[in-house]
Amino acid sequence: MPRFFTLLIVVVFAAAVAYPQAAECGKFDAQGNPKCCNATGFGDCPVEGCGVDGLLNQAKNRTDLPNEADVQEKTIAKIAAFKRPKVWAWNQSRALLESWGEGTPLRVTLYLQKVSKYPGGAEACNCNLKGEENNDYHLVLGTTKNAAEKRSLTAEITPRLRRTNWTYERLNALADQRAYVRVTGWAMLDTQHVGKPTPVRRTHWEIHPVTRIEVCTATKAECNAGTGWTPLEEMP
Repeated sequence: MPRFFTLLIVVVFAAAVAYPQAAECGKFDAQGNPKCCNATGFGDCPVEGCGVDGLLNQAKNRTDLPNEADVQEKTIAKIAAFKRPKVWAWNQSRALLESWGEGTPLRVTLYLQKVSKYPGGAEACNCNLKGEENNDYHLVLGTTKNAAEKRSLTAEITPRLRRTNWTYERLNALADQRAYVRVTGWAMLDTQHVGKPTPVRRTHWEIHPVTRIEVCTATKAECNAGTGWTPLEEMP
């Protein structure tokens, strides 16, 4: 065997041993299910997730909390006005998006209209792991209690930042009530959906991940004046 090919085989084998996840990421098992990069839970799921777009996965998986002094109050309209590309390639540098607002700490005050969970597991950022505990909660936020979803803003609660008592049951009950909520987190453009008409929402700019949720437990006027907010984890 020529020396070059022998050396190549040795290098590839060494890489597979040193980085076993690299050989797994983005691949499928014999049953056609996406592999999980050897992860058994989000605790050992790398920040770059499992395949597809590692840079998008990293943006979704950040765990740092914003400084309160840096948080910007925004409306859906102002977030929807952020610039966005017409096309996007997997693993393309996100520096341009950051210049347009990605990574900005945002806060919105809106009505919680709907909550979804995905226990079946289908997200590369969460290593395709199954189980509610390993997947995001998807929040639909609107300017009024019954605003059309096509005018909504999406916010995502990730398993890496979800607090113990931020339960689906509690969030779903608040959504049934169309609770007035204040949501804080990081601005992120979900580039997976760039150039696509779905999913239906006002913009593919999201609050992702969510770092804080507060519920208005007074009148709307009092909450708008800055009082009457209760952190979700302190709700009875």
